[in-house]
Amino acid sequence: MKNHLRLIYSIFQMELRTILAYRTSFWINFLGTSLGQIGISYFLWSAIFQKTSDHQIGGMTFPMMILYSVLAPMTVRTVMGLAMLDINQDIYTGGLNKFIIYPINYFEYKWIQQITQSFSKLIQLFVAIAIYTLLIKLPVEFHFKISHLIYFIINIFISSSLFFVMEALMEVVAFWAENVWSLSVLLRFLIYLFSGAWLALSLFPKWSQSIMSFLPFKGIVYTSVKMLMGELPVKDWLQVQFVSIIWIFILGLLFTVVWKKGRLTYTGVGI
Repeated sequence: MKNHLRLIYSIFQMELRTILAYRTSFWINFLGTSLGQIGISYFLWSAIFQKTSDHQIGGMTFPMMILYSVLAPMTVRTVMGLAMLDINQDIYTGGLNKFIIYPINYFEYKWIQQITQSFSKLIQLFVAIAIYTLLIKLPVEFHFKISHLIYFIINIFISSSLFFVMEALMEVVAFWAENVWSLSVLLRFLIYLFSGAWLALSLFPKWSQSIMSFLPFKGIVYTSVKMLMGELPVKDWLQVQFVSIIWIFILGLLFTVVWKKGRLTYTGVGI
C-alpha cells in the first residue's frame, strides 16, 4: 500500500513537471484568457443591465454576474483537466500494450493525470480571483468563507472525476470507430450548455432547471461557482454532490461493460 501511494505521488509529480515545463506559455495563456474573459463579460453584461430596469437578473446583481461570468469558464476548464484522455489514441496506436508491464492500472494512471491537470488549473483559478480582486474588487454581496472554499475544492475534484468517466466512455468507442473526436466535441457542448459555463442556470426557464437537477452537468460549474460565491445552501450542495456520485457509479458501470467488450477486439498492433 505504501509503495503504491509512493507510485501515485511520483506520477503526480511527473505530470506536474510536464505541465510547468513551458512556464512562460503556461502563464501567458492563463493571463490572456483571464483578462479577455473579464473584458468580454463586463461589456456584455453592462449592455444587458443598461437595457433593463431590474437590479438583478437571474437572482444576481451586475457585479455578481460579472464575477460568475469570469469564474464559470475557468471552473469548467479546471474540471475538464486533460480535456482529452487520449484513450482513443492508445487504442489506435497499440499504446495500451505498455501498460501490461507498468506497475499501475491503466485507468488509475489516466485518472491521476486528470486530477493533476485539474489541480494545476485550480491554482490558476485562485490566481485569477486575486487578479480580479486587485483590478475590479469583489462585489459587496460576496462574503468569503473558508468553508465555501473547501466545498468548492471538493466539488471540483468530484466533478473532475465525473468528467473523466464521461470522456473515457466517449473515447473507448474507438475500439469500433475510427474517429471518436466528434463524440468528445458533443460531450463538451452538452457540458458547456447544461453546466452553467455559458449561462448561469438560474437564467434558464424554471421547468428546465428542474430537469437539469437530475442530469450530471449541474455540479460541474453552476453549483461549484455558486457555492464559492456564498449563494448556495449546504443542503443543496450536498444534493448535487450525491447526484454526481450516482452518475459516476452508473457511467462507471457502463464504461466497464463497454471496456470489457472492446478489449476482446483489441489486437495490440494499432490501426
